Amino acid sequence: ENRHEINKWVRTIKYSLVSNEIIVTEDFDFVKEFDYELCFMTPQRAEYENGVLTLREPDGKKLQLIFKDVDFEFRLEEMQMDDPLLNSIWGDYLYRVHLCNKAKVGKLVYYIL
Repeated sequence: ENRHEINKWVRTIKYSLVSNEIIVTEDFDFVKEFDYELCFMTPQRAEYENGVLTLREPDGKKLQLIFKDVDFEFRLEEMQMDDPLLNSIWGDYLYRVHLCNKAKVGKLVYYIL
């Protein structure tokens, strides 16, 4: 059987006016330990190192997701866009970011700056 039983998975999202950041908390409890994955789609090429995912805009500005107390296995999937309408909005490529980890119970906190 290839299904995963989940006792709890609660995502909380808060915005801090003081620090101008988004704080995401994933509070989970699985029946048994298994690999889980966070996925993000972005038109910016992503880099990952030491718990920090960085997305860079063409003008040099960057968006960072900073993960507290966890380090993921990182994989980046590049998808060429072949729809002229979508190309005009998103560009020639979209990237799927895969952040993989293994756990049973935990609280994952990350900051979006």
